[in-house]
Amino acid sequence: MTTTDDTLYTARLLGPTIIEQGSDSVITCPLYRSGVLVAPSSGTVTIYGAGNAVIVSAAAVTITSSIATYSVLSTATAGLVPAEGWRIEWTLLLSTGRTRTIRTDGVLVMRRMYPVITDVDLLQLHPELTRLMPPTESNYQDYIDAMIAEAEGRLVAAGRRPWLIISAHALREYTLNGALAKIWRSLATGGTGTREWDLSEHYRSQSAAEWEKLALVYAAETTAAPSDAAGKRRGASPTVWLSGRQGWL
Repeated sequence: MTTTDDTLYTARLLGPTIIEQGSDSVITCPLYRSGVLVAPSSGTVTIYGAGNAVIVSAAAVTITSSIATYSVLSTATAGLVPAEGWRIEWTLLLSTGRTRTIRTDGVLVMRRMYPVITDVDLLQLHPELTRLMPPTESNYQDYIDAMIAEAEGRLVAAGRRPWLIISAHALREYTLNGALAKIWRSLATGGTGTREWDLSEHYRSQSAAEWEKLALVYAAETTAAPSDAAGKRRGASPTVWLSGRQGWL
């Protein structure tokens, strides 16, 4: 009797796959089911460029810590023009004998955005976080990474390109306050009214305020130079003009 496996798996993809031009770039495709990481038995990945040209064809992936992983070598992207419109197709064989194909968009960039804070910054404000850290953790990097992923997602949704940001330091206060908000919320096991809950609310409000006043300098798509006039900065969200005349929104 033939059986089928139509189980839906979650591919934890936090945004477009970012590949740096002329550098080795590690890309991954974590699969989850019921909150548990699912390790493929094997798999391949195919990468298409902006013009649908095949950059990498059915290359074998490695399974690292239960995650399908592939290193895009610098030679594969050398000389290519940075652009959006790339796509990545993962074909993964599971232990059930079934395969799953995961498709996601990608972008070739000159540089990518990196975190601008670390545990040192968090502990300078709250040294007590060292002793409050759960025994299963050794640092707060996951919270920092979550804030960077959140910032990238919000910027992309607003029509901005986070990989073109020159002034990444401008995101410091937003990510610092946001990471602290997430940390204190996770520690607020007593719920509302506790010190941890109040601190989480305070830092959440601060992070939102920092987002509203963000001013960023962007590079041109294919160069490392600022695309605007020297010193000109743009907000994280596009400006919306309201008027009584129809069609001005």
